Amino acid sequence: MKSASKNKTALLIIDILIILFGIAGLYQNYIKATLPFSITTSNNHLIITSVEKNVTGISIGDTVLTIDNNKLTDWEEAEMLTDGKYIGDEVNVKIRKAGAEFTKPVLLINFYSIAELALMAVVGFTFIIMAIFLRLKASENRSALVLRKYGRNAA
Repeated sequence: MKSASKNKTALLIIDILIILFGIAGLYQNYIKATLPFSITTSNNHLIITSVEKNVTGISIGDTVLTIDNNKLTDWEEAEMLTDGKYIGDEVNVKIRKAGAEFTKPVLLINFYSIAELALMAVVGFTFIIMAIFLRLKASENRSALVLRKYGRNAA
């Protein structure tokens, strides 16, 4: 009996650690920055496909040449470049519009909306709470072990 009690305590400690890591991951998503426009790659060029309402001087169809003097060939490089920056940081974007090139400073914005973050939190924590509950109530049940495994992956 003592062994089962120690096992439950150890599992609860692990679950608490998983929840803390989930919160840390959610915070990392909360502070993730991105450009105030969306881009896609076309023939090794970054083409702007949408622009936030408060951004002026940049239009859909413009081509991004560089960001902070870094020549980029696909949108993933742009995302990697902004990963090292914070929301509100200013980056200089060199753009080609109708044959003319110019550099425009833009402020980075949140990558995820509050609704997306809330959805991540609800889904992740629903799985982990269900897994904890099932593990405590049905510790020998194989289904509880499977849900617990997938709950950890979701968080």
